[in-house]
Amino acid sequence: MQYGLTFVVDMYDFEKDEELHVLTMPGDYIRMTKWADEHLAGTTEGETVTSLRRNYATAWHALKRRGKLAEHGMPEELDLAAVDAMADRFSIYVNEMEDGALPSRQERAK
Repeated sequence: MQYGLTFVVDMYDFEKDEELHVLTMPGDYIRMTKWADEHLAGTTEGETVTSLRRNYATAWHALKRRGKLAEHGMPEELDLAAVDAMADRFSIYVNEMEDGALPSRQERAK
């Protein structure tokens, strides 16, 4: 089993009327998973809402890692209200990385 867990998140900021493309790394996904375990457990909004919140949280973690939260008007602490505020401001689309899109030392065994 192989997991890259590197994604490009296409975001559109409706307040600034601009596109934003965020490269997420496996560490962002790991941090989001820990955050989701602590903040999304027991929520009753359903699978689609939970999935959306996880995607916004992954993008937030990527922006935090790069020191870009303030540049995009996002808070330093992530909670459900912050994620929902992101959903009010940004559209989001998560793209998987295509094979060969990232540089690597050697080809993966096929």
